[in-house]
Amino acid sequence: MQIVKLDDFLILGFITGLSLIFAIGAQNIFVIEQGLKKQYVFLVCLICQYQT
Repeated sequence: MQIVKLDDFLILGFITGLSLIFAIGAQNIFVIEQGLKKQYVFLVCLICQYQT
């Protein structure tokens, strides 16, 4: 039986989070978070659309 330490899960979660941010992009992550929170969704999307 293999014993898994909590540190292994923390490192794996951190690396997975970073890889998602790099793949999706920081701006898209922010838009997704705001959408999930249901805070200022239209305003955030409007600003992000005209930012580029």
